[in-house]
Amino acid sequence: MDLPAEELVDKVALYAAFTGITEPSRNDMFFLVVGRTGSGKSTFISQCTGKNANIGHSLRSCTQSIEVFDFHWMGRHIFLIDTPGFNDSNRSDAEILEALASGLSASYANKVRIHGIIILHPISDTRMSGSSLRNIDMMKAVCGFARYDNLAIVTTMWPRLPQHNAEHNKLESRYNQLLTNDRFFGGLLCQGAEVFRYGADSSDVPTAKNVVTHLVCQALLHPITTLQIQHEIVDQHKPLSETAAGLVIGADISQRMAGDEGLVASLPTTTTTDLAYEVTEHLEKCKKEMGILEKSLEDMHREGKSRWEESKVKIDAMLDHELENADQELLDVQSSKHRSVTLTDDFEERYSHILSLKEKVSNIRAAQERFARYKGHMINGAINGLAAGLTGGIIAAAATGLACNIM
Repeated sequence: MDLPAEELVDKVALYAAFTGITEPSRNDMFFLVVGRTGSGKSTFISQCTGKNANIGHSLRSCTQSIEVFDFHWMGRHIFLIDTPGFNDSNRSDAEILEALASGLSASYANKVRIHGIIILHPISDTRMSGSSLRNIDMMKAVCGFARYDNLAIVTTMWPRLPQHNAEHNKLESRYNQLLTNDRFFGGLLCQGAEVFRYGADSSDVPTAKNVVTHLVCQALLHPITTLQIQHEIVDQHKPLSETAAGLVIGADISQRMAGDEGLVASLPTTTTTDLAYEVTEHLEKCKKEMGILEKSLEDMHREGKSRWEESKVKIDAMLDHELENADQELLDVQSSKHRSVTLTDDFEERYSHILSLKEKVSNIRAAQERFARYKGHMINGAINGLAAGLTGGIIAAAATGLACNIM
């Protein structure tokens, strides 16, 4: 197991809070963090929380889902919901939308509200890439706000350069274009969004906290009742394909399918070239993506409940295995039948090692008790079935130590 048992259950607690499996406190505030892969989300989150967010990114790449981090600030319990970026080369937009919609629908139905959104964009990008534009468009489709008072636009990766330096002037010009072009962030700023500059070293920790401070204040002045995609799926019972975000993705898939079908039709029926195989394979992939968009909340619930039933068995077994190993190690050391290579005959060192092992055993048992309590909250209601499945999928991936690439 890559993660200690107590850390594993901590992740259960965070995701359970976001999806409403556990009832939120009046001081809890939830903020979405969005942006393309490589926009600096992990650094931003790490500097807000004081914890390494790279583990979460690695885990998320396995689960194709989201990751939750937390810290306390301004008398509030702040949750940062790290979302996967759209237009990702490793996953389809349909898969990403399903993951995002599942989590947001479960949280909304369980009375957890999103208080603000943080969108990150690297100033180092020489142009507004297709990935960045797609993430802006999808953020708008997911939120559907008339105004964006609860949106913080954070331009990241600002280098430390002297003013009037040629490179500095180039970045300033790029920055002004981002803020004045309505296709980029100009329209959002006119609708109430606020912009921040953020570097990438420890001196920018105050800037990261300032972003959160701003959104906390805005949430009190302009509370968000619902995101558009939550209203569409939970209140209007629409499948993903009929949501504003799903329509955007569906149109792209249909366009790609039409191109593939036209190409297949133009090829001789006896063609067995690599091109024919590649086009056919791509067409099947598009059909699979369309199938994802046809899912309703009930479909996601059934799949989620099934994942949870599988996951909780694995998690229980892994916690039992870790406890058994720790108990055995403690027994061996106490009986002097086994000593690690770092252990000497020094009594104080041996005694310290025993205390450390006892603490480890105690922590694992406490983690088992906490996990047992969370299992008690996993009822058969549609929304909690979905929330449980999402939680189980993420935690099972962490527990099995899947090899992932850090995003």
